[in-house]
Amino acid sequence: MRIFPVKVFQAEVGAGSEAPAQPQLSAQEQLAGLFAAELAEAPEPKAEAPAATEQTAESAPEEAAPAEEAAPEEGTEPQEGAEPEDGAEEPTEDPAIAAPPGMSEADKAEFAKLPPALQTWINKRITEQQADYTRKTQQVAEQRKYYESSVAELQQKLQAYDHILSQFTTPKLAPPDPKMRDTDPVGYEEQLASYLHQKHLQEVAAAEQQKVREEHEKLQRAQLAEFYKREAEELHRIAPELSAPDDKGKALRKAVWDYAIKVGYTPEQLSMASARDMVTLWKAQRYDAMQEARKNIKPVPPAAPKAARPGPAKAIGRPSNVTRAVQQLVENPSRDALAAAYLAELQAER
Repeated sequence: MRIFPVKVFQAEVGAGSEAPAQPQLSAQEQLAGLFAAELAEAPEPKAEAPAATEQTAESAPEEAAPAEEAAPEEGTEPQEGAEPEDGAEEPTEDPAIAAPPGMSEADKAEFAKLPPALQTWINKRITEQQADYTRKTQQVAEQRKYYESSVAELQQKLQAYDHILSQFTTPKLAPPDPKMRDTDPVGYEEQLASYLHQKHLQEVAAAEQQKVREEHEKLQRAQLAEFYKREAEELHRIAPELSAPDDKGKALRKAVWDYAIKVGYTPEQLSMASARDMVTLWKAQRYDAMQEARKNIKPVPPAAPKAARPGPAKAIGRPSNVTRAVQQLVENPSRDALAAAYLAELQAER
């Protein structure tokens, strides 16, 4: 509800007022005067509101100032004695990058001189190459295993088929007796027809059996060639001197072959010998040859010690009269020299 000013209320009622009486106004004029008086007495809008707003805006940075002061500026170092925050890790030196396995000591020394980025790249490349080599080797091994299993399965099937065909090719067929033409011509014709039919089946089975056996032999030759190739590579790896294609290598292989035949191996066994079997025979052959050579060596008697030449003992130091006399006797044996030596010895005893 709107409250009018006191002056307007007094003018409206006019009770208790000492002012002179005013002329009577209509209701419309009185209402218009009330509105005019209300507008005149209405307070003007305050101009302090923007200032308050500005003051509020200015005071906000002042209140946020402590937060800014708490944050360290960029590029500033932490104060001495300040403890690191939780979760912060102290900087550590990068550990030395290990050289790839398989390197020689000289290569490792050169590898250590390279920058860390290049060392990391080399390790990554070598690791990828080794992984690729391992993967390819496994694939080849799996393919070889699958091939060998397939070949073995096919050989078993060929052998079983050959056994079935042998039931048709093994029996011996004989034509019917021609005398049956006169006694039993109908039976003769029946037996002759059966004979021709069995003969035809036998010929077809024999041709099929020949093909099966040829296929079986072909598989065996392929397996044998693969075996020889694999064992030749293994022999070259573990004993290059024995697998050399020159005359020296051929002579070594012939010596090993002759030695194996001598100790009881058969040519069929040697043809299927592995690379390690050949190396074992080679070592045994060299050991036996060394032992045989030792048996043929004649022992040399020790040299006899040199005999001392008879004669007077050599004097040590300054020669005495006896020594000079004896030396003269040895150089010029005579009666006078002997007498002089005797006299010198008598004088020395005195």
